[in-house]
Amino acid sequence: MTAPRILCVGDIHIENFGTWRDAEGRLAWGVNDFDEAEILPYTNDLVRLCTSVVLAVSMPPARVCVRVLKGYRRSLQVGGAPFILGGADHEWLANLAEIRAKDASDFWNGMESFKRVTPSRTVQPLLTRALPKPLSDLRFVHRPAGLGSLGRQRFAAIARWGGGFVAREVKTLTTSAAHWQSNEYKAATRIRYGEILEHAVRAHDPSLSVHKGWVLRRLAPDSRKIEIEELRRSADLNQFLEAMGWELGNIHLSTPKQRNAILHDMDRRKPRWLQAATARMAEMTLRDWKDWKKTGPR
Repeated sequence: MTAPRILCVGDIHIENFGTWRDAEGRLAWGVNDFDEAEILPYTNDLVRLCTSVVLAVSMPPARVCVRVLKGYRRSLQVGGAPFILGGADHEWLANLAEIRAKDASDFWNGMESFKRVTPSRTVQPLLTRALPKPLSDLRFVHRPAGLGSLGRQRFAAIARWGGGFVAREVKTLTTSAAHWQSNEYKAATRIRYGEILEHAVRAHDPSLSVHKGWVLRRLAPDSRKIEIEELRRSADLNQFLEAMGWELGNIHLSTPKQRNAILHDMDRRKPRWLQAATARMAEMTLRDWKDWKKTGPR
């Protein structure tokens, strides 16, 4: 908690990475959700990320932490660089993110199956203005997705355009849950989603934006998170760990003045500090989960 404080992702985890199209139509990969962005010790994101990997894919903390920290440190040292897929540099990642015809068909079939709803007068124009024109067969749906977003309003618009489907989604934003640990959370009103998007080293997604408490994004088969099951089957998991560490460095460079302070802080720490912290957090998380299961359904 005494480590240098920066603008962090807040709830970084192994499934908080995905793909999108940048302004040039290139397929990019990186962190794809900043709902809990807040000023925190940089160690928060590193420990959370490594713990999520340990719990999700049953890897030993030592292996996870060495790889993640290697990518993270290197990213900070060179000033970061976004991940653009399609070239020789990240061919293994492009293969992992590849969308097959069946994947695309399943995605749109799923979108059409969602319950139709009537969003508020504020939300409807926000969605329709973001879609290309002219549209046909426009409908609004509720898309259940992500356990971390339970309780938040989430709406999507799906329509036909140019011979195929297009879709946009909005989700309500709140201040970070990090404020729960202090007495300031009731007064906290600042949402940092847009701030971290603006300043991180990133191939910017032109369809991703923040509008007065809502985050708006494009939905499509090539704009998606990488699922845990895909990672478990991958033969390139070590490379993926380093890539996640590098991308976390890209995000932490949104506070560039703290780069040298972070590198200095890491140099003065004991060699296995991240491994020890990750093992401890994994242990505590499992304990909390077991306690929660004992309470039964609510």
